[in-house]
Formats: sequence, structure tokens, C-alpha cells
Amino acid sequence: MKKLFILLLLVSCFISCNKKNDIAANNNEVKATVVVSPTSTITINAKGSKAFMGTTIFGVGTHIDGTNEANAAVYITAFSGGIMAVTSPGTYSFICEYRTNVANQNTPIFSNNGMNGGSITFTAINDHYMEGFFTAVCRCNSGGCVFGVDSVIVNGTFKGDHLN
Repeated sequence: MKKLFILLLLVSCFISCNKKNDIAANNNEVKATVVVSPTSTITINAKGSKAFMGTTIFGVGTHIDGTNEANAAVYITAFSGGIMAVTSPGTYSFICEYRTNVANQNTPIFSNNGMNGGSITFTAINDHYMEGFFTAVCRCNSGGCVFGVDSVIVNGTFKGDHLN
């Protein structure tokens, strides 16, 4: 099961990352607050080309990606019925990943794998538009964890064009 989870994460990230370069400016918004500690918060207010959402090429999940100007990013893939894309409003299982700096491969990666990983709710979704909110507790799963920080809380909203 863990190998399947990792494989799905890698496939969805690979596909969604590759699709970002193919899309012109859009009207999407991804807003996230990442609570690193009681005194440290990272804000991601991604719009247009910095906010991407849609279904992967093979229909494996629905993804929502947002990156701020300092390259901090939230990558989300939501699943309906196991590994299928989300097609109707509701609360779904999802994979959430917070990256401190996507431009530097040596920075920490936090993800919500395991118990109490959070939830994502789609309040509206159709063939062309999606909107909703999410919350997750993401734990550091890489060797480059920030000193004393082993988890972060990620909360946010998304809305915009559902690009396929």
C-alpha cells in the first residue's frame, strides 16, 4: 500500500509539473497559509501562471498547485473512489505536499502521509471550474528538515479554471 501511495504521488507530481509549462496565464487562485511554528507563517497567494489546477492526463486524481514569489509551494492531488479524479462536490482523500523552495532540490519536503493527514473539500466542481478548501498536517520526510521543525500545518482555499 505504501509503495502504491508513493507511486501515485510521483506520477501525479510528474504529470502536473510537466503540464504547468503548457498552460498560458489563467484566472486561478490558490491561497495557503503554512504554520511552521507559533511565530512563523509562510503565505502562498498564487494567481495566474503560479496557480494551476486540473485533472492529470490519465485521470489519476485532481491536482491543485500554488507557488509564491519566493518559490514556496503547495502541491495537492485529490482522489475520488481510490485513484480517480474528483467530479462532484464533497470531501475527499488527498495528498498534500509543502515544499519550502521548489527551485532548490535540497530543501525540505513536508507531506501529509499517514494518519490524520487532513481533508480537502470541493464546494463546486464541473468540467470547467473548481472551488474549495483544504487543511493538512504535513510532516518532514526528507533529510533536509529545518532545525526543530518536523511538521507544518497547511490551510488554504482554491478556485479557478479546471484545466485538463
